[in-house]
Amino acid sequence: FSDNSNLLEGQVIYDHSTNAMTLGTAATTAVTIDSSQKVGIGTTTMDAHVNINSGAANAGLHVESTDSSANISLADNVGSAAVINIGGRLVFETGGTASTAASSGTESMTISGSLGSAGNVGIGTNSPGVYKLNVQNPNGNDGGWAAFIANLDSTDGQSNGMEINAGSNSSDTSLKIATHDGGTELFRV
Repeated sequence: FSDNSNLLEGQVIYDHSTNAMTLGTAATTAVTIDSSQKVGIGTTTMDAHVNINSGAANAGLHVESTDSSANISLADNVGSAAVINIGGRLVFETGGTASTAASSGTESMTISGSLGSAGNVGIGTNSPGVYKLNVQNPNGNDGGWAAFIANLDSTDGQSNGMEINAGSNSSDTSLKIATHDGGTELFRV
């Protein structure tokens, strides 16, 4: 395709020697489909079924929806998972139906994007609140424990468990243990 001043500005080319098809704009290859049905956008070298090379633009893929959520789904013959934007929250959903995009999954982790708590992470909850990390076990699975931390490194001096630092003076609390509703403080360090 061309106009009077620029020949070959738009192109649809099928190469019989490689069994590949290319679509071009501005006299440059924009999309390539090779003989194994791999698609390259901005590249002619594909190492996956879809390869996107945005060059220096750093925005290789934009998924947009006209309602309150947009997702990228991953599915195989066993189950599915999704990464979802719900009103500015980044949600990881797992345990969905096999071979179905974002179907019947459970919200496993949330990174808050709402004002006042942006960047807060919720695991087992979709509302991390004011906490930078909020881990909950709402279903009582796994013996009722909300978290398990282990360092199985067998190197001497490398098997530390967890370090908790808080505040900038001696009146700040590093660790507080309280009853389930937070009403009765049992221990504070």
